[in-house]
Amino acid sequence: MKRYLAKRILFSVFSLLVVLATVMLLIYSLIDRSAVIATDSTLNKYSGNEYTLRVYSIYQDYGYLEYTHYGTWIGSKYRKIYGEEYTDKEDYIAAKNALRNVDTYATFPDVIEFTNEFKAKGYEVEYLPRVIQEYTKKQVSPAYLVAKKEKSVFERLGNYLANFFKIETIWDVQDPDFTDRYIRWEWDSRSNMPALVGSGTTHKYLIYFDDQFPYVHQNIFHINLGVSNTGTNKGNDVMAILKMGTGEVNVIEQEYPIDIGTGVTHASSLDFHTVRYSSVPATGYDATIYGEGEHYTVASQYKS
Repeated sequence: MKRYLAKRILFSVFSLLVVLATVMLLIYSLIDRSAVIATDSTLNKYSGNEYTLRVYSIYQDYGYLEYTHYGTWIGSKYRKIYGEEYTDKEDYIAAKNALRNVDTYATFPDVIEFTNEFKAKGYEVEYLPRVIQEYTKKQVSPAYLVAKKEKSVFERLGNYLANFFKIETIWDVQDPDFTDRYIRWEWDSRSNMPALVGSGTTHKYLIYFDDQFPYVHQNIFHINLGVSNTGTNKGNDVMAILKMGTGEVNVIEQEYPIDIGTGVTHASSLDFHTVRYSSVPATGYDATIYGEGEHYTVASQYKS
């Protein structure tokens, strides 16, 4: 029986991967990519070269290409040299202004370095000259130097399948100053049961128990189905949407994380077992819930 169940599960997963691969190949090879920007409501806020960059950004989000631009590159370069005061330095300002002149920009040392670096990686380097208003002669949009690399449909498929399964680790948090990293079993005073707790992981509670069906919950293993492209959930993770509660927000009396064990309760709709890492530490009102400086502060809501 165990062998049969294992076989059925493996065949189910394999079938799912085949269906996904087929759909992706059809979408990326048969549908004009402009369709993915047709529903983007933010595009009408951009014009000139900023419009082009926004389009590239959308295409990158959907896996059509990878791109960066010279402004980001020199910012990173000079921040490493001068720290956060780099924007006041003359050599950074000169590098930033180098793109203004369409006839001489290509001879500037930083432009040459940027171009050579990304061409060596297989990128196409594209110059977008300044956009000047015809009558007032005022600049509408600054110049940009863009490095972009198209992805083949098979490369996109390979990247997707390589990231189809994800297991949370203590290195999920990309912060070199975050040093307290662990995964361990602890006693969960909220449910009065053990819980597998992580620090440096995306979620704080990786395995926990409560009185809500199915009673045993996990946030350690994830299937990546991509992000939604439609409706109110546009841009959100598909698996998170599938697991999302429905109905009215359900407010219950419960202890805040900072009050655990004190018996002090508050009316709250937040499910504190679902807290995720936030790069911004808790201050102000959030600190009265989670504690000053706490990073695991993004929680889902209980629904009826």
